[in-house]
Amino acid sequence: MNVDSYGNSMKAFIFDRDGTLNIDTGYINNPDEMKLFQSVPEVIRQLKEKNYLVFILSNQSGIGRGLISAAEYRKVHEKFISLLGDGIIDDVLFCPHRPEQKCNCRKPGTLLLEVVDEQYHIDWRESYFVGDKKTDMLCGKKFNMITVLIANELNTEPRQNKKSDDGEAHPDIVIPSIAELLTGLRL
Repeated sequence: MNVDSYGNSMKAFIFDRDGTLNIDTGYINNPDEMKLFQSVPEVIRQLKEKNYLVFILSNQSGIGRGLISAAEYRKVHEKFISLLGDGIIDDVLFCPHRPEQKCNCRKPGTLLLEVVDEQYHIDWRESYFVGDKKTDMLCGKKFNMITVLIANELNTEPRQNKKSDDGEAHPDIVIPSIAELLTGLRL
């Protein structure tokens, strides 16, 4: 259980991976294709300096679809971690299932957040879910987190999200890129 020196629960940032922290080129099965967006390692380092726990929750249906093997996923993940810097992420959880399997670990399902909740003492109302899709926003809202939509130029879904009739999918904050996270949140 993680608490600060005063016994208070910790604040966290939950990040989606593909399209949020790295360029989403589709089902990445080659480590050489893993490219982080500019400023990602620095932003994460600054969050850690501000005593936030940092988690990655990612839908990886390419595994369930047979487009990415478990070994390929591990190699891509190792490259991702090496680009960020070892030890900077507190935990990484992913769902390997296809959407039609309707599992609870695939975002917007909350099983992965439930796992984090069991292992860490998180103050969810003071924590952030950062992603680039409606499913990320819905997942974060289910845990009463502050949701942050990355409306980067490489995806079109965020523009659709902002106009959605689904009130639960509306992000609390919209920023143009991960590089704007700290200033956009005034942290």
